[in-house]
Amino acid sequence: MDNKQNLNKADSEIALTALLSAAVMGYPIPDFTLYPAVKFVAVSLLLLTLVRRIGIMNGLTSHNTMIQTTTYLMDPATYISFFYLSYVFIAWLSGIIGLDSNPSAAALGVGTSILVFFVFIGSEILFGSALSEGERGFSATAQQHRGEVIGAFFSQIAIFVGSRSPNKKIRQTKLSEFYERTVDEYSFDEHVQIGKSFLIMLLSFSIVALSYASLLAVGIYVFPAGGVAIILLLISVVFVSAFFRLWYSNYGLMQIENKNGYITFVGESITFFVITQMVL
Repeated sequence: MDNKQNLNKADSEIALTALLSAAVMGYPIPDFTLYPAVKFVAVSLLLLTLVRRIGIMNGLTSHNTMIQTTTYLMDPATYISFFYLSYVFIAWLSGIIGLDSNPSAAALGVGTSILVFFVFIGSEILFGSALSEGERGFSATAQQHRGEVIGAFFSQIAIFVGSRSPNKKIRQTKLSEFYERTVDEYSFDEHVQIGKSFLIMLLSFSIVALSYASLLAVGIYVFPAGGVAIILLLISVVFVSAFFRLWYSNYGLMQIENKNGYITFVGESITFFVITQMVL
């Protein structure tokens, strides 16, 4: 039964990547210098998903190294393909309303963010699964950090997201007994444990913030697009990454809470530099 379910998930990945690949090849921009590279990336998605399906047919699971490796390759390839299609759409729309048919970095950043937002809303209206999967992902991450402050933090986010889902499926479990008691009831050791856990959470969030700030600083230094445009592009990369990681988690082989955040950041960084080069 599990293998059949995994095959269905692999087929969902193939359907999405086939759509992206066909669209990229169906709307070429002759004078676009990066098009051959984007086309190669889009075609590689088909190869990666085919390899994954063959692996699942031979008994591999989402915990297999090959499945995990191809997942981390598929993510930036998916983002880059989507950004190219967004570029094509914005260029077409700009031509219709009489603007420059070559979108600027700021236009690509804003336009892609708006586009992925509407895609997200559309998927939620049609299928009602996007918010539910977000709630499930936060809940699962909270469970992975059971008994830690960051676990309680993600648990509250899961409850917040789940309460806004039409399905309202809150799948929460108690993270730790002392979270259910008042502060006065904590023992000294529990106070120490919570304090250390809180510092670890702050350190984790600081590393995330510093990583994106460093990526932004490098982008502003390397590319002459202006600080605002680079910020808008980076924000759009984060939005696109979040949406497709959620989609792959819901319909694909590897769920979002099982992905390594550092490798995900590398994929987002690659996407950021590629799409910034795309408009400069």
